[in-house]
Amino acid sequence: MQYCRTDTHLLQEKGEKLLERKGIRFGYARVSSTGQNLDRQLIQLRRLGIDERHIITDKKSGIDMDRPGYQSLKSATGLRPGDTLVITALDRLGRNKGQVKEELEYWKANGVRVQ
Repeated sequence: MQYCRTDTHLLQEKGEKLLERKGIRFGYARVSSTGQNLDRQLIQLRRLGIDERHIITDKKSGIDMDRPGYQSLKSATGLRPGDTLVITALDRLGRNKGQVKEELEYWKANGVRVQ
């Protein structure tokens, strides 16, 4: 098997047959504490057409990146090239501009679109 990665697709060449892996749209919602409510973000993600199975949430401060849900998106079993990460606001990625910029650069370098 031979793999070829592009910005939007992962193509698998098998003999003469070419199979295309369509990107999956994942949603990410975060609030800063367990006392806060995710409902507004979840409603927005559903309205944007994100499948319930692909919505990842965290109830943890954005002060650091030690958030289990977010880390699962970055893991080997998480988002892959061609996937899209949908967020309701840029500040869901981090607490300050530097953190947000770093995360956006990470996703771009890994072939994941952020919307």
